[in-house]
Amino acid sequence: MKRMGFFTLLSLLVSAACTVVLGQTPEPQYYPSERPMQKMDMIKVRMKEEIKLSDAKADSVAAIELDFHAKTKQIMADATITEEDKKTKLKTLGEQRKKRWKAASLSDEEIKKVETFYLNRQKAIQQRGGQ
Repeated sequence: MKRMGFFTLLSLLVSAACTVVLGQTPEPQYYPSERPMQKMDMIKVRMKEEIKLSDAKADSVAAIELDFHAKTKQIMADATITEEDKKTKLKTLGEQRKKRWKAASLSDEEIKKVETFYLNRQKAIQQRGGQ
């Protein structure tokens, strides 16, 4: 009799655990190139609204940012260089980014607005816990 009660209790626990595990919604799956592109589309819309950039300029800034974001991640992930070297490389990268923005026909005022836009975005991400 005790064995039957034990097995009944065990089967109830297993079925409850399966219900909890199987009832969870899975994390949406993204293709590697899909999510960054969605983010860039949202950023372009915000740049057009907040900075008042034209479609062409917003597209240029987003493309430049996507390129430099990949380069920044590569520098930060490189364990073979010191933190000081990383800072130096990131500073050089920032200067190159500004030159590309200038080449994309952004005025000095627009460049300052874009820099502020990305600084504010970076602060917001850090406040949310990073990403």
